[in-house]
Amino acid sequence: MCTYVYARVTIYSKYDIYREKVGTTVSSFPLCPDIEREVKTMNRETNKVYIGQYGIEMQSLVAVEELSELQKAITKLIRYPEKSTKPLEYKGLRSNLVEEMADVLIVMDQMKYYYGISDDEINDIIQAKQERMMKNYREGLQ
Repeated sequence: MCTYVYARVTIYSKYDIYREKVGTTVSSFPLCPDIEREVKTMNRETNKVYIGQYGIEMQSLVAVEELSELQKAITKLIRYPEKSTKPLEYKGLRSNLVEEMADVLIVMDQMKYYYGISDDEINDIIQAKQERMMKNYREGLQ
């Protein structure tokens, strides 16, 4: 019997494994530890193959390209604010944003793999920055 933990889905392969093991697809779901290990192994293997095949220079350029595409998707939502307030009428902009976010997460995962950056390292920096943001926010209110 599995002990479940909650995990955020960040790339498409996690959907595939989850659907295969459980028979449904959702954006946030309980992951059994053995499935989580399988997902991490598959991600590592995918990163290893892509970096090995194309090299870090090419994948770094792909990362820059994907970041640019995300920037364009965000800019379109800003440029057309009425479209962002009516998501059912303008699904194209939202789905484009989601797709570009997924692409960026994939290439960032490749960068983490190549440079040996752990999730803990990133999470520590995120936590410190968010704490600083809240401190600045509170100080601004005084």
